[in-house]
Amino acid sequence: MGARSRASRPPRGRGAAGAPPLSLDVPHLARPTSDRETGGQGARARAGPATSRRVPTLPHPLFSPQDETNPDFVAEVATLYFSDTAAKLGALVAAFAPGGPPPDLAAVDSAAHQLKGASASFGAASVAAECAAARAAAAAGDADAAGACVGRAAAAFSALRDRMETYAVLETRRKAAETAVAAGG
Repeated sequence: MGARSRASRPPRGRGAAGAPPLSLDVPHLARPTSDRETGGQGARARAGPATSRRVPTLPHPLFSPQDETNPDFVAEVATLYFSDTAAKLGALVAAFAPGGPPPDLAAVDSAAHQLKGASASFGAASVAAECAAARAAAAAGDADAAGACVGRAAAAFSALRDRMETYAVLETRRKAAETAVAAGG
């Protein structure tokens, strides 16, 4: 068993904090997975059409981290992502400033690795992809290519931040209107 003991896990069939589990019926995941399930037909049967099968039960909180107990979860995560990423990306862009010293490609690789992980976790796929490309270029010793990737990552981040700021304004208006309707006004 790993570092986590059985005692620290939630009981089977219950999610975190005793929340009811969430089960999904997902046909595209329902392909047979073993020769026993395929009647000895092996991979040919596994590649066949999907049938309905129950996906393993997952705790409900995994699917809804923002709820009545933590209504600002998404806003908090977004705020942290944008503030941390702006600072780290700004430093990375500055490392490639024209007329400056050549960038430390090991430091570029490290910073791009952090940004790639944070961006992928947040769902900023284009930023994550450019950071992955910057890492590959840095590992290959190509400072020009790494700088170009960092520039594209910065542009993708800026575009995403602009879209999210627009979304935040609209969400604030939606919440205000919802509150006004609930109050009868």
